[in-house]
Amino acid sequence: MTLRSVVKGTGSALPQRRVDNQELAAQVDTSDEWIVERTGIRSRYIAADGETTATLAVEACRNALEAAGLQPGGAVVDAAALEQFQRQWATYQKLVDSDELSHAALGALLHDTLNRSFDRPFSFLDIACGDASEMRALLGTKVRHYHGVDLSEPALELAANNLKPAALDHAHAG
Repeated sequence: MTLRSVVKGTGSALPQRRVDNQELAAQVDTSDEWIVERTGIRSRYIAADGETTATLAVEACRNALEAAGLQPGGAVVDAAALEQFQRQWATYQKLVDSDELSHAALGALLHDTLNRSFDRPFSFLDIACGDASEMRALLGTKVRHYHGVDLSEPALELAANNLKPAALDHAHAG
């Protein structure tokens, strides 16, 4: 059996503020017992000003890199892995180009959703962005800044080239 990939580390992040049921009960007409009986929830985390899904995603990525023993921005150099990536990437691109995985429909749905949901400029964080070829769905939306994150340096190079015609303010992190 050929091993194709290995999960070297995982990461997660939560907002700093934890709110238990007693604190919630002091604000609204409920009780710890009522909440636990119906939902099983004893506490939840509430994002503070400045804590967003993007900041939590970055923290989770850093935690995953640390768990894997890797440094942010460091490239993992493995010739065999690079060759395997390039072979698999070519196969994946054929599937995307032929729309076997319904990328066109998903792109149109993303485009329509972004246009309906945002009436002012916004930033777009793309985790595991790959080559960002499907980000043409962002064209014609109010996206101001695109930030792609991927562990593959070759994918990030392709993404940078694919986004040049879009005239988006974009950055990529490995």
